[in-house]
Amino acid sequence: MGIALQLLFNSLVTGLVLAVMAVGFHLAFRTAKVFHLAHGAVFVAGAYLYLLVRGDTSGMGVPALLTVLAGGALLAWLMQVLVYRPLERRKAGQEISLIASMGLYLLVVEGLALAFGNQARMAFFGDALPFSLGALVVAPAQTTQLVAAVLALLLVVRLLHGERGLPFRAVMSQPTVATVLGVDAARVRARAMALSGMLAALAGALVVIDTGIHPHAGLGITLSAAVAVILGGARSLPGTIAAAIALAFVQTGTEWFLGAPWKEGITFLILILVLLWKTEGIVAFDLRPEER
Repeated sequence: MGIALQLLFNSLVTGLVLAVMAVGFHLAFRTAKVFHLAHGAVFVAGAYLYLLVRGDTSGMGVPALLTVLAGGALLAWLMQVLVYRPLERRKAGQEISLIASMGLYLLVVEGLALAFGNQARMAFFGDALPFSLGALVVAPAQTTQLVAAVLALLLVVRLLHGERGLPFRAVMSQPTVATVLGVDAARVRARAMALSGMLAALAGALVVIDTGIHPHAGLGITLSAAVAVILGGARSLPGTIAAAIALAFVQTGTEWFLGAPWKEGITFLILILVLLWKTEGIVAFDLRPEER
C-alpha cells in the first residue's frame, strides 16, 4: 500500500511538471500554428540557465527563478520573431515550419552541449531532508515542484479564460476574423510564444532540481507534451492538463513495472495510436469534415 501511494504521488508531481510543459506547447501550437519542437530546447536552456545563475546555492531562489522565466520568454520570443513570423509572411507550409523548429531545437541543444558538455548535471537543493506523511515520503524538490507547477497552471488558466486572454482566444480560434476586428495577431502570437517559453523554462528548472538534466533531454518531454495536447484536445486547456497528468501516471507505472527503457517506448506507442485515431495528423488545421 505504501509503495502504491508513493507511486501515485510521484506520478502526480511528475504529471504537474509535464502539464506545465504541455500548456506551453498548447499555446505555441494553437497561436503560431507550429508543431514547436524547439519548445524542448527552451526547456533545456531554462534548466542550464538555472544552473548558471543559481550555482551551488541551496534552495530554489526567487531571483534565479525570475531570471529563468525571463530567459525562456526571450528565447521563445526570438524564435517567433526571427523564424516563425518570417515563414508565416512568406506563406510557408506547416511542414517547413516543423523542419525549421527542429533546426532551432538542434541549434540550441548542440550549442548547450558545446558549452556545458553532454554529461548530466543536477542542481544542489540544500540540506533539507524529506518528510513523511504516513507512508508517503515527500522530498523537498517535490514540494517545490508541486507548489510552483500548480501556481503556474492556475495563473495561465486564469489569464487565458479571463478578459485579458480574449485576444489569445481570438487568435487561437479565428485569426483572420480577429485581425479584421482589430487584434494584432502577430503581437499576440509573439506574446503567446513568450509565455510558452516561460513555462518551458520553468519546467526545466523544476526538473533539474529533482532528476537532473542533459542537453538532449528536451525532445522526450516535448513529445510527451505534444501527446498530452492531442489526447486532451488541441482546443481544451483543461483537457491538456488532465491528459498530461494521466500520461505521467502511465509513464511512471511503466518505468516501475517494466523498467526505464520502456518509458519512452510507451510514450511513442501512445503517440502512434493517437495519430492513427486523429487521421488529420498533428500539423493540420481546420480541415473540412470529408478530409478528416
